[in-house]
Amino acid sequence: MWKVPRQIVTPDLEEDIKRLLSPEILWLFKLCEDEEKKVRIQRITEMLDFLDHLSDFRNYLNSINKRTKREENGMTFIDSSIIFNGHDYSGCEFDIEALIYYMYVSIIDTSMAKVNIYISLKDLMKDRISNENTTKTNVLALCDEYNSLYGLSKNFKDVFESRIPSELQEKFANGILILSDNRKTGYAKADIDDRWEKWKKKN
Repeated sequence: MWKVPRQIVTPDLEEDIKRLLSPEILWLFKLCEDEEKKVRIQRITEMLDFLDHLSDFRNYLNSINKRTKREENGMTFIDSSIIFNGHDYSGCEFDIEALIYYMYVSIIDTSMAKVNIYISLKDLMKDRISNENTTKTNVLALCDEYNSLYGLSKNFKDVFESRIPSELQEKFANGILILSDNRKTGYAKADIDDRWEKWKKKN
């Protein structure tokens, strides 16, 4: 049996909303009578607060990193050595950075998700499939319909197609555009522009 409270309460939610979102959002939060929106803002605030803690921990790990240089086959390598609380955390700062980025992506999903309007794939299938339409094509079509109604990509498409300005879209996409590091020479601006144009066409 877990010896924890049944519900964890954010000690000062309003102060966190003000600090992590803005005083304007806090003002709107206080005026809001839509319980679903308030729950969503609380969840986003708690995720941002966790990201704040992760950033501080990453910065601390970097501050105790004892880097050393080594030469191997004519190349210079920088090795990390982060020992914290008896454990080797070398490289963990990159894992934390990836987790932070993933959490920001999750915040996008949270900002769009409907709290009480969700059914499972199994329930949709049970409701819509009869003996007459159990062909593979019909079942796969229902899976596609389910993804368009409830899938993760739906929330992202809603955000990127209609909810955020193009500058923010570009900033986000720039953060995840993958460029190969196996090249012998660096990318020219024209190369990056070309890849950016291809990236913008992706669904």
